[in-house]
Amino acid sequence: KQWYQRRVRGSNDLDLESELRKVRQELVESAAQKAAEDKTTVDRAREELERTRAEHTSLAIEMERMRAERSHMNEVLGQYKTQINEIEHDKRSRYNELVEV
Repeated sequence: KQWYQRRVRGSNDLDLESELRKVRQELVESAAQKAAEDKTTVDRAREELERTRAEHTSLAIEMERMRAERSHMNEVLGQYKTQINEIEHDKRSRYNELVEV
């Protein structure tokens, strides 16, 4: 009877060890799969970050170009306003000359 109990107990121990190995293997595989999924997620996030950075750089360059263009247009507008003022002044001066005569 003791031999049988030892035999059954030993068999159960072997079954438990086998089951434990299976569970450990499943945990290792699950952890490896999770790590691979996490790496994929991180890789995608990095790619998105790089695209966003490139887009930001492109937009910053475009914005700087537009600022320079606006500055130039303001300068040209200032010159036109000066010319208009000079013309208006000349017209008033001529008018005043004609009125005085």
